[in-house]
Amino acid sequence: SCVLAVYVSIVVVSEYSSGMIKNIVGKGNSRTVIFMSKLIMAVLSSLLLLLISCAMVLAFGMIFIGKSAFLQNLMLYIGIQMLLNAALAALYVLIAEVARSYAAGISASIGAAVFPTLLFTGLDVISEKYGLTLSSYWVVTRSETCPLSGITADFVLETVLVSAVWFLISVGLGIWHFNKTDVK
Repeated sequence: SCVLAVYVSIVVVSEYSSGMIKNIVGKGNSRTVIFMSKLIMAVLSSLLLLLISCAMVLAFGMIFIGKSAFLQNLMLYIGIQMLLNAALAALYVLIAEVARSYAAGISASIGAAVFPTLLFTGLDVISEKYGLTLSSYWVVTRSETCPLSGITADFVLETVLVSAVWFLISVGLGIWHFNKTDVK
């Protein structure tokens, strides 16, 4: 997720630092459409990075885990990871859009991947007595804890909901921010 954070931040922020965003907005296109094009680029890039990672994991997994055990739930596992990566890419686009600087965008994006995981894991200790695991509602933690085998329907449904909520929040806030702020 750190590679994706850096990549998305560089691509989104480069439009601001080069002045290209003024030309794009000046052409009269809807700001919502402009933001969505950034989002589509980020999501497609994240899916490409994920597929490359999955190919590497598949190669090493078959060597160390065994072919039959590893291939059993592979497509479901990749689908789950794609949903989570799309939500994470949307969050990174939001952060880069708000930051509009390389250093801030990259730092905040990496921080958004790492810090909530630590925070939610710490809160899990407190909320455990209530039967609540807050970390399971963060996309990075959900991605890291996705099982290779024994994926249940409940896990898939929860993952779809977690991904959708984070994706929609990120897209909604990103569109709102891009429409409300001045392009400099």
